[in-house]
Formats: sequence, C-alpha cells, structure tokens
Amino acid sequence: MLSPAYDLTPTASISIERRDLAMVCGDAGRLASATNLLSQHARFLLDRPEAIAIIDAMEAKVRASGYPTVRAAGVSLMNMPDAS
Repeated sequence: MLSPAYDLTPTASISIERRDLAMVCGDAGRLASATNLLSQHARFLLDRPEAIAIIDAMEAKVRASGYPTVRAAGVSLMNMPDAS
C-alpha cells in the first residue's frame, strides 16, 4: 500500500508549466493536478464527492504543516519551493 503522499518531493520541478507524478493517475496521464486525479475517481473506488473531500483534506494538511515539516527536516530557505 502506498502512503497518501508518496509522490511529494522537496525538490524543484524541472518544468514550471507542467508537474508530473511518478505514475499515471488520470485521463491526462501523470499530470499532477486535482482535475486529473478526479478524472479517474471511480478507478480508486471513490465517488466524485469522496475524491474531492480527500483532495481538499490533503491540500489543507500540506498547507498547514508542509512548511514547518520540511524546515524541521533541514531544508534550507534557499531550497524552499514557493508555496503559493
């Protein structure tokens, strides 16, 4: 079983315009976007409202604790991605 955040990495992406995941997750392949994840909600045995709730909860958790977590792990300010 994969952890819910298995594909988060504290490294800068190569592309500003497009962010890709490690594995295909939706109609747009590896594109890292909520729209792409939601396009295949049934594949993950979720109805659309359940999938939206999971994405919203994960986004809220990362926004609330992501910065302090990576700082506590020793990531320098210079290597911090823009959180906006």
